[in-house]
Amino acid sequence: MLLLVNTTDKLQLITSAAATVDVHASFADFNSSFATSGLGKQNTAITTATTTDIVAAPGASTTRNVKTLHIRNKDAALSCDVTVVYDQNGTDFELHKTTLKPGEALEYIEGIGFFTLAAAVVGQSIPIVKALSGDQSNSTTTLTEVTGLSVLTGVGTFIFDYYLLMQAAATTTGLRFSVNHDGTVTAFVANILWGTNIATASDDVNAQAHVAAAAAVYSTFSARAKSTLGWGTTTDVDAAASDLLVKITGMMIVTVDGNIELWHGSEVAAATTVKAGSSLVLTKTG
Repeated sequence: MLLLVNTTDKLQLITSAAATVDVHASFADFNSSFATSGLGKQNTAITTATTTDIVAAPGASTTRNVKTLHIRNKDAALSCDVTVVYDQNGTDFELHKTTLKPGEALEYIEGIGFFTLAAAVVGQSIPIVKALSGDQSNSTTTLTEVTGLSVLTGVGTFIFDYYLLMQAAATTTGLRFSVNHDGTVTAFVANILWGTNIATASDDVNAQAHVAAAAAVYSTFSARAKSTLGWGTTTDVDAAASDLLVKITGMMIVTVDGNIELWHGSEVAAATTVKAGSSLVLTKTG
């Protein structure tokens, strides 16, 4: 805890540069019997290299317990040294000093102490993960949207990864996919990847049971434009009605908002199914 006991005790902040620094303090006041007499806050905006009072002295017969301090350098360009000072009737005691880069913050929390928070990276975000809640089948060569995996993106630069749990009704039925965005993109690249039973060359048979040496290779279709029509078609699967993994990975730059969409069809007029649990991981990177 940080206690201001006398009417001449206060907390100050020394700033080394003319950066824009905001300070918030929260505190609890106690009377001479140390019963809570009030809760308070103090907000301070600093724009110069100076010494600034950030927690005022308590009143007579009052002890002020500082609970939190939040000191953020919100300047767009300037770094700033910040020093938290306990001013005891004009005698200064430095409690903590650090350099805050633009966007960084110095925090004090009672019971924890001082620590620094890094600046948030503009344009980055936690990945959005969406899983298909139910099976979606298609028994035609005409692709249909897998609506349960559509996500509104916003604008910016995105990377996307589909992890698709697939089945085909017959070994002679292949799979067909593409990815679309129904807004506007200025760049779009994607690859469809699947495992094979062949160790020396790519193959258009999706296989999910190759564990022998020599190891099999991945096969791929690749595209540099979004599509609802499909980017290529495999011809067979190694086992009917059995699970297969297909991965689609890509990157796009979106300038007009819209939905990212997975489109799926079959090689022939027989069922292929995107199984429940198939997932999209979408991450904004800029």
